[in-house]
Amino acid sequence: MPGRDAVARSGVPVMELGAIACTEEQRELRLHKLIDLALHYRGWTKHQLADALNRHVTKLYPGGNPKLDFVVGLAQVLDWPIETVIDFIWFDDSSLSSAAEGATFEQLDEAAMAAFRNADYRGMLGLAQRAFSAARTPEQRALACQRQAGAWDLLGQSHKSLEMLRRGLQQVPISDGLRLMLESNLAYELLVQGEITEARGIAQLVLDWFNDHPPQGRRDTGTQGFAYYVRGRISLRMLQFPLEDPRSHADAAYADLARAREIFNALHGEFGDEQTFSIANTCAGGLLEAEAARGGVAPDEAVARILAKLDETDDLPVGDLLESFGWWCIFGANIAFRHLTGDEQQRAIAVFTNKGLEIANRLNNWVIRERVLNMEYRVYQAFKEQAGEEADFVIDEEDLRLITGAVGQFPLFRRLGWQIIRTAKVVDSG
Repeated sequence: MPGRDAVARSGVPVMELGAIACTEEQRELRLHKLIDLALHYRGWTKHQLADALNRHVTKLYPGGNPKLDFVVGLAQVLDWPIETVIDFIWFDDSSLSSAAEGATFEQLDEAAMAAFRNADYRGMLGLAQRAFSAARTPEQRALACQRQAGAWDLLGQSHKSLEMLRRGLQQVPISDGLRLMLESNLAYELLVQGEITEARGIAQLVLDWFNDHPPQGRRDTGTQGFAYYVRGRISLRMLQFPLEDPRSHADAAYADLARAREIFNALHGEFGDEQTFSIANTCAGGLLEAEAARGGVAPDEAVARILAKLDETDDLPVGDLLESFGWWCIFGANIAFRHLTGDEQQRAIAVFTNKGLEIANRLNNWVIRERVLNMEYRVYQAFKEQAGEEADFVIDEEDLRLITGAVGQFPLFRRLGWQIIRTAKVVDSG
C-alpha cells in the first residue's frame, strides 16, 4: 500500500510479535493486580467483587491459569475488552524494549525497510516494533507504527494493521505528510474491513487536503495516489449493493482508479520500484470492473482479459505484484457474478475464486480469502433465490478452516461466518 512508501497499507494494541509469554508465577501476580484494580475501579468490597464474578470470597484470587468465565467476568467488571485482559495477564512485552537497547531508531528503521525489500515481513515487523521502543520523538513513533502496519498488512492481518495505524495517529505532534500517509492507509484498512462509510470519509479528507496543498515530493504524491485508489475501490464495493444509480458509482470508480494508475505509473517510471507498479496494476484490474459496469467493455471480454492476465502469475514470487493479481481475481469474479449467467458465470467464478484462494494461500493473505468466501456465499444465495428452494451450502474441511480464521479477522464477517459454521454441510476434503 503506499503512502506505503513507509510501508503500510492500525485502543490498546493486542499482543505484538516478539512479546514473551509470562511464567505462571508472573501471570498470578498480574492477575492479582488486575483484581485489586477492579476493586478500586468499582469501589467494591471483596465480597461484592466475588459475587459479581460468581466466586466465593475465599477463592477471589486464583492461580496463574484462571478459567475463561473468570476472565470474561473480570473484563466486564473493568470495562475492558477481553483480549486486553488476556494480554495483560499472559504476555510480557518488556522484551521489545530491552531488545531495542544498543540500536538506534534509524538503524532499526533502516533494517526494517531492508527486511521489507527482501519480502521478510515477519522480520520487518519485529524490527519495526523494536524501532518503536527506540524512538525518541512522536514522529519516529508514528513512523514505526506505519512500518508495523505495513508488515501486518503484508502478512494479511488487516485488523492488526488497523490498530497500528490508529496508534500512529495518536502520536502528536507529527508532520502533515506522515499524518496524511497514515490516514490514507487507515482508509484502506477500513475498506477491507468493510467499514465503507468511514473509509470514504477519511479518503475524502486526504484528497481535500491535497486539493488545497499540492503534493510535495514522492511521499505526498504516493499518498494522494493511494487516496484516489482507495476511493475508487470504495465505489467498486458499492456496486455490490442495490443502488438507485449504479452507473454513477461505476463512473466515480473509473475516474479515481484512472487517476491513481496515472500517478503510480509516473512514480514507477521515475523510481522503478515494484510497489508502485503493483498498485498501478491493481488499478488496471479495477478499471476493467468499472468499465464493465459502465458498459464500456463487454463483460465476457473483460472476463477473458482478466483470465489471460492470470497466466502471468504462475512464476511470480511472493510480494506486492502477486497480491495485485489476487485482486484481479476478485474483480473478475465480481464481473462474472454481476453480468454473466448460467454455466458461463459458474465456470468463470469458479476459476477466479480458486485462483484467488491459491494466491491468498501463497501470501497467507486473509483479506483476499475473506473476499473469496464472501463471493462463494453470494453465489450460493443467488442460486437459492433463482431455484426457489432450499439447498445446502456445501463446504469442505479446508473451507471450514478458512471461515474460522476469517471470523477472527473481520468483525463484519462474523455474523455470516457463524451462520455458515452453524448451517453448512461439511464434507470430507479427501
